[in-house]
Amino acid sequence: MTENRVAVVEAQLTREQINLVKHTVAIGATDNELALFLYQAKKRGLDPLTRQIYFIKRRQFNPDTDRYDEVGTIQTGIDGFRVIANRTGKLSGIKRGIILDEGNLIGAWAEVYRSDWQQPAREEVSLVEYCQTKKDGSPRGLWATMPETMLKKVAEAAALRMAFPEDLSGIYSHDEMAQADNEAQTTTITSPKPEQAKPSQDAVTAKEQAQKVGEDSPAIDIAWLKESLDKLKWQNVQVVSWLATKDIFKELDLKGRLTEVVARMSKEQVAALVAEIEDRLKMT
Repeated sequence: MTENRVAVVEAQLTREQINLVKHTVAIGATDNELALFLYQAKKRGLDPLTRQIYFIKRRQFNPDTDRYDEVGTIQTGIDGFRVIANRTGKLSGIKRGIILDEGNLIGAWAEVYRSDWQQPAREEVSLVEYCQTKKDGSPRGLWATMPETMLKKVAEAAALRMAFPEDLSGIYSHDEMAQADNEAQTTTITSPKPEQAKPSQDAVTAKEQAQKVGEDSPAIDIAWLKESLDKLKWQNVQVVSWLATKDIFKELDLKGRLTEVVARMSKEQVAALVAEIEDRLKMT
């Protein structure tokens, strides 16, 4: 490490503790990544040795190279979320539960109560959107053995972030991000021909995108869609899974490539998808 990076690290942990972190909760981190991780831990007031915050290398599929890249990310455990929320002095309670459909788990909910709010912040999440899966689509890891617990933690993290945006904005839990490790599946999105593609600076807002959709051609501009999904790191199979959970897309044929699914959408369905993408972009 350089002298400056050592100063950042040693301001929080001893050399022995640094080595412990690098071999336990920050495995694979470079010196630069470790320095940034420990800086963020100190800034958030979280203890990496109790896994309130940790560093992880994720395999993310790169559609441009058609291979997986190792990307370092800093994530916060659900205990870290609770510590930050409780530190505000305004957290007065948390409730959470699961959502069933004919006895089958389809989602979870969580409510976070603030002492200065009359109503709780409530968030609902769907299983298909967050479940970590194998290439064949079946659950893996703890999502296969403890799906209710995992989904409730996701809902709680989202509700805590909603209740305390000034403290938790931009912070995501490992459980929320687990789906980023999902193995690439056959559903893909194809880029338009070069002469049809638009430069990124021409990206339009949700309202403009919805207005440009004509009665005879309801499909979303593919260049805009691909660019937006790349920014969100939202894989095409996740988009299709999300569509399956919404009533407005209930009658839509979700088979085939995402571009084919979009081409079959009505004007109202396109507007709903664009609005969802724009909302997610604002949160990034």
